[in-house]
Amino acid sequence: MATQLWKLSSTDMCEVARNSVVQSGWEPRFKRHFIGDRYIESGPAGNDIHLTNVPGIRMHYRSEALRAEMAFMTACEAHTHAAQPRSP
Repeated sequence: MATQLWKLSSTDMCEVARNSVVQSGWEPRFKRHFIGDRYIESGPAGNDIHLTNVPGIRMHYRSEALRAEMAFMTACEAHTHAAQPRSP
């Protein structure tokens, strides 16, 4: 249904499935079984392409995008704190 509705590719669907397992409440042993022993690691290192069918380049992109967003949020927070007036 999602493939047709949002025109997702098979790689998109594999990534959605992988993320669903990562975020599920399943015990770690099930997660390791379905998506790999190193699933807890970020980026390509935490992806077993033979189990997930998610290419390493996509995992690298997602990891870099998250890192950039976190850096942006940290910079915004620092800017917000620096701009607040000081109490006398």
